Amino acid sequence: MLGALWLMPMLDVSLNMLSLFGFLLAMGILVDDAIIIGESVYSHQQAEPGLAGAIRGVQAVALPVVLSGMVVLAAFLPGPGWAGQMMKPICLVMILTLIFSLVEALLILPSHLAAPNRIGIAESGLDRLRTTLNRGLERFVDRYYRPF
Repeated sequence: MLGALWLMPMLDVSLNMLSLFGFLLAMGILVDDAIIIGESVYSHQQAEPGLAGAIRGVQAVALPVVLSGMVVLAAFLPGPGWAGQMMKPICLVMILTLIFSLVEALLILPSHLAAPNRIGIAESGLDRLRTTLNRGLERFVDRYYRPF
């Protein structure tokens, strides 16, 4: 979103109700791309931890994520006439946000997910709770959900 905010003045798009609506529309797509890539990286890191698993996880879903992004970008190209001019802020914000999102999700997010665990740092209570909940959820999936 910061990338879109950075380039909006260069494209003569102000921050108004239409451009904010464009950001609102883009948020659902941004989150979906990040979840798809994050889940793929996580599942590949179960077999191959670290950077190699992150790379394989991104490679597994990069093409579908990029293609879906391109379809959305094509759908939001501004049209001709007065309606196209009215929708232009929404379209440009969507296009800018999605382009920056694809770069971030495909290049930056995997490197964050590949970072090694903190060694030598004491676990907080929240970390212990998260670990306990994750183990319980994995146990439920393995014992009940997958067999079902």
